Amino acid sequence: MSKIDEFRNTFEVLYDNELSMTKLKEIVSKYKVCKKDIYDANIAAAMLANQLEELFTFNIKDFELFDEIRLFKIAEDKEAS
Repeated sequence: MSKIDEFRNTFEVLYDNELSMTKLKEIVSKYKVCKKDIYDANIAAAMLANQLEELFTFNIKDFELFDEIRLFKIAEDKEAS
């Protein structure tokens, strides 16, 4: 099994839809998001559109702007590097 298949079998993949686009517009307006931060804002919008408020990530700093999301740091596996 490929890593991609393993990922897709472990996690639900969220896709953009009308509600997530509405949430993205709200986030962009509220936080004055621009340029490279739009990608993180889009992840936050998809989460909120699906009533998800907790994000486990290696990059907490990328999402600290968004008050609506609780962040959890994923420890890096030094042996996997």
